[in-house]
Amino acid sequence: LQRAGVRLKVLDVLHYTVSLAADLAVPSRMKGEKRNAVRALLGMLLNDARHGATSRRYVAAMVLLGVLRTALMHRSTTLAFKFSDAVHHKNYRKFFALLPEAALVALTGSAITNAASYARDALALHWRQALGERMHQLYFDSMRYYHVANVAGKGKVVDADTRLTREVYSVTKRLSIIVSLLARAVPHISWFTLLLWRRRGLRLALFPHIYLGAAYEIAQRLFPKDMGDRFRRLSAASSGYTRSATRLRTHGESVAALGGDQVEEALLDDSLKGVQRAQRAVSNGQSHFGFIFKLLYIYGSRSWTASF
Repeated sequence: LQRAGVRLKVLDVLHYTVSLAADLAVPSRMKGEKRNAVRALLGMLLNDARHGATSRRYVAAMVLLGVLRTALMHRSTTLAFKFSDAVHHKNYRKFFALLPEAALVALTGSAITNAASYARDALALHWRQALGERMHQLYFDSMRYYHVANVAGKGKVVDADTRLTREVYSVTKRLSIIVSLLARAVPHISWFTLLLWRRRGLRLALFPHIYLGAAYEIAQRLFPKDMGDRFRRLSAASSGYTRSATRLRTHGESVAALGGDQVEEALLDDSLKGVQRAQRAVSNGQSHFGFIFKLLYIYGSRSWTASF
């Protein structure tokens, strides 16, 4: 395939996942990273002199909780088979004997799931503080708060206030979700693949991975490629709409005195239309994405995954 000019994207995902796991295990590997934005941010947050130690403890806790969830899922799956067997053979004594263990698994599972969610959200908040403090430092350095909005060319940022107050938490939350998913997925995949290999053979153990790899290759070629640009245009349009409304409120007396109602209304209407166009583009892209995702990853595999 490589000789034919077909690049398998799933190999990039495997390489990225392995590299990210190694980076989280040894955060010093990410020091000085500049090419990859995610690695650069993680490297800064995990190696920060003030916040790095706490960040690493949260990551270690999420890994431990991921291992515990894997063990609990294994036990839960075993219990499900026992319950099914008891119901099939009408063995009521066995059925009721399993209920205390099922209640214990449910209680433990709820506690571990809640702890994992808490660790993920706490890490996002901790990283928001660390990244926010760093951005404040850079924002006020050399009067960047002034120059960033007035510089000519592509370096101009007209919505720095929005990015600083809203997007920082959005970024740190997504980073914590990445770490949480990795901490949860690696133990799950490793253990259940090994278990399926031992019980059903190598071919059946590899089949889910082959299907998901093929689905990923197809999905990545069909997914809309400009969703990031669409969201950026929506953010810029929303900021412009807010600025138009704020300007009218701030200079309302002057507008009223000079009879500028119609001009301001036209500007506000144009800003709203820009928001609507950007929002419609985002909604269309999300609908396109959702259809492909559900077809390949949810409904396309639901019929046969139940047998595993």
